[in-house]
Amino acid sequence: MQNFDELKNIWQQEQQHDMPGAEEILSNISRARKSLSQNVLKAILQLVPAFIVVICIFLLVHFNSPLTYMGIVIIMLSIAVYGYFVVRHYINLSKDYSLLRPSEYLTVIQKQYEVRKKFNTLGGLVYSVILYAGIILYMIEVADHLSMLWQAAGYTLITAWFLYVYFVLSKKVMKSENEKFEMIIQQLKRLAGQFEE
Repeated sequence: MQNFDELKNIWQQEQQHDMPGAEEILSNISRARKSLSQNVLKAILQLVPAFIVVICIFLLVHFNSPLTYMGIVIIMLSIAVYGYFVVRHYINLSKDYSLLRPSEYLTVIQKQYEVRKKFNTLGGLVYSVILYAGIILYMIEVADHLSMLWQAAGYTLITAWFLYVYFVLSKKVMKSENEKFEMIIQQLKRLAGQFEE
């Protein structure tokens, strides 16, 4: 009987070490959410100076072609619309949901994850294509005084940069963001399981 009690104590100690406490899980979730929201905030902070520069160009530089102005307006609109959605995501990610029941918190996070995945894939593509079109329209007049070789090099460089950003950099960012969301979801499922027991 004494051996049974010793085995029981050992088993209970191991079980306690395997299951992290609710505070530890909430702390992990909080850190991951904070990291996600900080990355979205960085994106916002990168959009602001770009938007200001485009407005300054629009207001301070005189162009002859309406295509150039159309390109600048397209650039401004694409940055403004993209920025609007990014700010909304930041607000949602920054909210404190820790007072919700784990199952409700899980539902909120899963919804945010789906919205972010959709935005990062479809929204990112639409933003990139519209921004690219605006820059190309802007570049028509700006590059007009250059030789054909330099124009081709400029358009090739812009195209290569957009392809690199979309297919390499953004995929890296999306993968990192998805991993954080999946970690949060996994932790919340674990926490919800603890509350059900």
